[in-house]
This record gives sequence, structure tokens and C-alpha cells, in this order.
Amino acid sequence: MKRHPKLQKLSEEHQNALVAAMALKGERTLPQELGWPSEPDKKRDRFLRFAEDHLFPHFKEEESEIFPLAEVYSTEGWHLCERLSMEHQIIKQQIRLLRLAKGADLAKLLVELGNNLEEHVHREERELFELLQKVIPEYEMREN
Repeated sequence: MKRHPKLQKLSEEHQNALVAAMALKGERTLPQELGWPSEPDKKRDRFLRFAEDHLFPHFKEEESEIFPLAEVYSTEGWHLCERLSMEHQIIKQQIRLLRLAKGADLAKLLVELGNNLEEHVHREERELFELLQKVIPEYEMREN
């Protein structure tokens, strides 16, 4: 389904998060072509910059503007947003741990974080955004 204009920017940001997730998991094609390093320490540093510059503001926008809409117009949306908010907290906690991790622990955490981020983005795109486009009245979806 084509994304509503209100959700297009967030969907584009999701694509960038999926590339970051691929890089964290060690997938070699697209992330490396886009400048993601393969060394765990360098990968961590690049991801931490990505999180500060892009991921955390993205989470904040979803939590302040998108989740409240879903919660108001759908019981399913309310439950889904509770889960997604919890996933945001888990990802943030993993990022805090990432700052201190070394060696084998770092490599393992990078993969776990990559998997969690990928699953989270897919859930938002496939479940939340699809639901929003079905249940939210057009006047609520207009850009502010």
C-alpha cells in the first residue's frame, strides 16, 4: 500500500534504519556500499552517530505524533503502540550497553541490536502504518 504523505518521511527514515540494521548484523552488500564499516568498533561508532542524529529523533516523533493517533482511534492501535514504545526502550537500552561493550560481547550485541531494530521497523511499517491508513480520519492525517 502506498504511504499517506504524513507517513512518508517516517517510512523513508525506516529504510535508513533497515540499512543500519543490516550493517549491525554484518550483511555485506548494501551497508558497505553506503559506507558502513565492517569492523565492530567502527560499526558501533557509526551506529551511535546514526542513533543520536536520526534514530532518537525518529522515536520521539513517533511517540509524540503518531502513536497518540493510533491510540485514540483503535484499541488494536493502542496495544500495538504499547508494544512499540517498549521496543523503543529496549533498543535505547541496547544502545546504552553498546557504548561499553568490547570484543565478543560487542559483536554479539551488534547482531542482537540489528535484529531487534529490523523487527521493530517491519512491525511499524507492516502493522502500525497499515492500521493508521485504515482507521485515522483524513483530517487527522493532514500535515500540520
